[in-house]
Amino acid sequence: MPAAPVNVHDLLKGHVPFQLESIDRLYLNGYVPHLQHGAGLVGFLSQHRGYPIASPALLGQITGQFVAQVKAFAQREGIPLFPFERHESKDQCAHHWRAQRPVRDAVVFIGVAQEKANAFSARRLPGKRALFEFTRGKSVLPNYYYFYLDDADWGEAFIKVCSYAPWGLKVYSNGHEWLKRQLAKEGIGFQALDNGFLSCQNPEHLQALADTLGPEHIQRFLKKWLVASHRCYLTPYGWKLARLYARLDARVFRPALTAMNGPPEVLSGRLKRALQAVDAELDRLLAESFPARKTA
Repeated sequence: MPAAPVNVHDLLKGHVPFQLESIDRLYLNGYVPHLQHGAGLVGFLSQHRGYPIASPALLGQITGQFVAQVKAFAQREGIPLFPFERHESKDQCAHHWRAQRPVRDAVVFIGVAQEKANAFSARRLPGKRALFEFTRGKSVLPNYYYFYLDDADWGEAFIKVCSYAPWGLKVYSNGHEWLKRQLAKEGIGFQALDNGFLSCQNPEHLQALADTLGPEHIQRFLKKWLVASHRCYLTPYGWKLARLYARLDARVFRPALTAMNGPPEVLSGRLKRALQAVDAELDRLLAESFPARKTA
């Protein structure tokens, strides 16, 4: 009779010093709902920005203004502005710059990479000299700006912003890095892995900390880096519009379990509830972070 296949649980059995259930990598995909269609873009240019003609040339001007603001910010704060080479590992570059510039609670460096984006195409309406129709679906290669952060609570994180309409963004943080910072603050010793823990002096307390990580911690992070007025350089479409329209959609990437890359059904009930709580409350928390207000 053939032997039963060996799975990851069998391989790890008896070799795991402690178990930890926690949120691992967390990606937040940001978008501006009103700018996902042509009519919304026209409204933004004509009503919000106040241009008499919603011309596609304006999009390039807005991009230019954003790029100038980023460069001015980098120069003013002494932050390196680093152009990524094609096929260059961004993780390795980030590791290099973090070692070269070990700042805390600040932007470590700003990376620039040319990547694909789903943008707008425009055509002049027949018989209408100054009217344009915008449609999504055009593939372009704009520059993306990666703001690599060191956050006092979350550790290593980054915010990626597309410099061209409709100006999507991505926020990356990591629950393991959050836990490392909390242990360090409390003076509890641990051995860290690249993305996890090899050992901990107090594994029960480590699990207790992981159980507390929830939406309120994400809210504080977003308010700190996206909402505070002195951080408005992160929003190329302007602080005023960010408060009106900005919204984030949470997706959890590869939750950390001893089962490693196991299927979703292996998630414990506790971790499931934690992730569901993040998902259920994110809209409410972001509504507080970006309250709607009337404009003239």
